[in-house]
Amino acid sequence: MNWKKTVDGFLSKGNSLNSLVEIQRLVQSFVASRQPEQVIELLEKVIKSNSNFAEAWMLLSSVYRALGQTDKAIKVCKRSLEYNPNNSIIWINLGHLYQENNQYKQAFEPLKKILLLDFALRKFIYVFSD
Repeated sequence: MNWKKTVDGFLSKGNSLNSLVEIQRLVQSFVASRQPEQVIELLEKVIKSNSNFAEAWMLLSSVYRALGQTDKAIKVCKRSLEYNPNNSIIWINLGHLYQENNQYKQAFEPLKKILLLDFALRKFIYVFSD
C-alpha cells in the first residue's frame, strides 16, 4: 500500500485528518501491512495540522510503545501535554509508560496530577495501585 497516495487521496476528497475514525482506519491499514514508519509519518502529519488532537498524540505514543520504543513514547506523551495539559488519559498513559520503563519515581507524578484533574478517576487509580 502506498501510504502517501492513500492519505493524499483521502484529503483530495475534501476529508480532514481530524476525523478519529478515518485516522484509526488508516493506521490499522498501515499496521496490517507492517508499515510502522508510515503510521508514524501519518500521525505526525495529523499532529502538525492539529496539535490539539489528543487522540492522534495517544495513537503515536501507542505505536512507539508497540515498537518497544518506550522512551520515544514518553517524549510524545510529554509533548502532547503541552497542548492538552488537562487530559487525564494522557497523564494515565504517561504514568503507565514510566512504570513499564521502571521509572517508578517519575510514574508517581502523573498519577498525582490525575488526582487533581479528575475526581472520577480516583477510584480507578486506587484499584490500579492495589
